[in-house]
Amino acid sequence: MREVERKADGWHSAPRALAHSRTALSRSPARFAATALVGAAFLAFGVAPIGDAHAASHDIASFIKEHDRNGDGVVTAQEYQAVRDQQFRALDTNGDGWVSEAEYTTEFEARLTKENVPAERKAQQLKQTHVRFVAIDLDGDQKMSREEFMASGWRMFGFHDKNGDQKVDQADVALAASFKPLLDKDREAAGKAP
Repeated sequence: MREVERKADGWHSAPRALAHSRTALSRSPARFAATALVGAAFLAFGVAPIGDAHAASHDIASFIKEHDRNGDGVVTAQEYQAVRDQQFRALDTNGDGWVSEAEYTTEFEARLTKENVPAERKAQQLKQTHVRFVAIDLDGDQKMSREEFMASGWRMFGFHDKNGDQKVDQADVALAASFKPLLDKDREAAGKAP
């Protein structure tokens, strides 16, 4: 098991962060339901949950491209932790150790503006930003802690680490591709286009 460098947020390893995320969600059925509904809404309506530039991270090959810091085609837990640390620092504009809903929304709105997202889609995504904030704020205290932010990211890392080896690489891309025909078949059976 690859250890993640201990940071100020207290995480010791990727597995611990994933376990925290699962535990926090299981303690609060309402939070779990909100998180599941947000994810389902993103998938059902084709809404990019983090803006066009970052929505690609939901696709495994793009996730690797976005997070592979040394260009070796592998996203290690250490690389991913470094990216998440950088993202949290950027969101916490006043440096108080928390991300308020205003900080979260302002950063996202600036990204959408920079990306020239059409007004209608921008409005839709900004609405979803508020829903996402509530889903990430697992304890409901109206502020996103570093732990809550890290837990949401490690869920994404775990989603892409198909073989559970604590890294995301071409082996995971191949596994994801092998699942696609099964998913397409299920979607067809449900009356939805693949």
